[in-house]
Amino acid sequence: MPATIETRPLLPADEAACEELVLELPYRFGEQTGMHEILEAVRDQEGIGADVGGRLAGFLTWDRPDPHSALITWLAARPEERAATERALVEAALEAFAAGGAELACVVVPGPSRADDAAPSQRPLYETLGFVALCEVPSLDEWTEVSVVLARALGPLSAARGGPASAL
Repeated sequence: MPATIETRPLLPADEAACEELVLELPYRFGEQTGMHEILEAVRDQEGIGADVGGRLAGFLTWDRPDPHSALITWLAARPEERAATERALVEAALEAFAAGGAELACVVVPGPSRADDAAPSQRPLYETLGFVALCEVPSLDEWTEVSVVLARALGPLSAARGGPASAL
């Protein structure tokens, strides 16, 4: 039987647990620059934590560049619960975005040039949740050459255009 995932607001007190989680990950988040950026987001941005068995299993942070949109900035989950935890976090974030008046959710993921088993792509997860690719942009990190901007319409914009898959 799969473990129960409980999502909740991410709190400043979660910083140490987020750091511990990130240090367990086999991919780049544990590097010093990424760690600093993640912990800053945990402190300064809104977010959601996911608990499994009373332990932080993952977290997601976001920025609100304007009142009509939300940008997912970090998504991380323990490897043993990764797929289900990431899905629960993104679904909870989409609900929070819509409840907060956002009409558009966005995320930037490594582009098609990245096929690294150590850092599996989150793009398929986002696409199953109704995100669509908008464009490729130069990467903001040294690990990939290209990143892809994904977006999903929320709330009134989504309903007016027939749902998330046909919104953009």
